[in-house]
Amino acid sequence: MKETYPQLLPPFSSPNDVLQASLGTLYFYDHFVIMKMKEGITINYKNGISLLLKVLSKVGAKPFFLISDREHSYAIEPVDYEHLNKVPNLKGIAIVCHRDASYKSAVLESNFFKKPFKTFENLDDAVSWTQSILENN
Repeated sequence: MKETYPQLLPPFSSPNDVLQASLGTLYFYDHFVIMKMKEGITINYKNGISLLLKVLSKVGAKPFFLISDREHSYAIEPVDYEHLNKVPNLKGIAIVCHRDASYKSAVLESNFFKKPFKTFENLDDAVSWTQSILENN
């Protein structure tokens, strides 16, 4: 099966790198990582820390954003955002919601993350938001 990348406008049409993991697929761009997690999983500190360490090893010290493209339904332990708050070069999180349930979950999660956190209806708007924050800082 051919790998398909998130639908983005140029110059973001193809990622710099792709990581297939047990929790889902990550697409690495210059200053953001798009996460497409698998249906039905639960992400918590215990199963997510190794994935976070892989992300940090790929992005290095440069500032970056996580963009969660919630095409599938899955659960996140909101209290575990405390660990993401401690990542100095993680500048924010964008959540692309495809259904009402993912939007409601994202609103709850936003209470646990102390950096910029915003929901979007599409990936292009999420990418634009990350770029605007980086340009203004």
